[in-house]
Amino acid sequence: MSVIISVPSRLTYFNIQKVIFNIESLTDHEIVFDLSKLNYVDPEGLNYIALMPFYLQKILLKKIKIRLPEIEESISYLHFTGLLDTYFRNFEVQYYNCVEDVMFLKKTFNRSGWQKAKIGIITPNTFQSFLANELANVERLISSSNISSTFCFCFYELVRNIFDHSGETIGGFSFHYKTNGQKSLSLSIADIGRGIRNTMSEVLDFNDSIDDHMFIQEAIKPGVSGTGIIGRGLGLAKIVEIIDQVQITSGKGQIKTFEGRVKQSEVLNYSLKGTSIFLKIQF
Repeated sequence: MSVIISVPSRLTYFNIQKVIFNIESLTDHEIVFDLSKLNYVDPEGLNYIALMPFYLQKILLKKIKIRLPEIEESISYLHFTGLLDTYFRNFEVQYYNCVEDVMFLKKTFNRSGWQKAKIGIITPNTFQSFLANELANVERLISSSNISSTFCFCFYELVRNIFDHSGETIGGFSFHYKTNGQKSLSLSIADIGRGIRNTMSEVLDFNDSIDDHMFIQEAIKPGVSGTGIIGRGLGLAKIVEIIDQVQITSGKGQIKTFEGRVKQSEVLNYSLKGTSIFLKIQF
């Protein structure tokens, strides 16, 4: 028996929790990931749409099928974001269009000249090869070794955080490059692990009444680490210091920083499983 996980037409960061909520409670062996209505995902949502089928298959050992939309424009959009390529390589895809039509769109759809997107899944086994191969394209794309080095540092540190602290061995990422107006490079990485609060509770003597965003603020201080090792924890602190805009969400907490300072810290009206970190480099 199978269960269908339906993705809404516009999947934003603020409704992503409706898709990932309580996935561990799914008892069905086969999961149908239904993208037939999807025509928009925001940059942070891309991580989870890429990550969820992998998590269900690799971690929860479910059989996964992907249901594609029947509208050509939506299929083109999924290809632009990188989702279509990801799913074709790794899952059984249920076609509404005939296979030839979908593959034709895959091969002929041209991404806009002023923006490029990339999404994917990262694991300890693929991490080093990805850094060596894929991120070399970033420098060629933006023609700046300084920006490329900053981007690679951030990517490395955020992925290491997943492997060191989340309790999971899989994470989702997306990066998006825009050149209309001011150039920007956005990076977003997510996991659906234990979250910052549970990790930091092992080294911080906070009581249960402290809100999740306070744990996040502690996590970005230099020298603070969920591993409890003195001198670790420089990654997030350095990222907040050198990156223009950073947003970190975990549990019911979210903070936003600008030019190294916390500009917003709040309690959310929902709880996000794991941790999502979004940053933007403008140049």
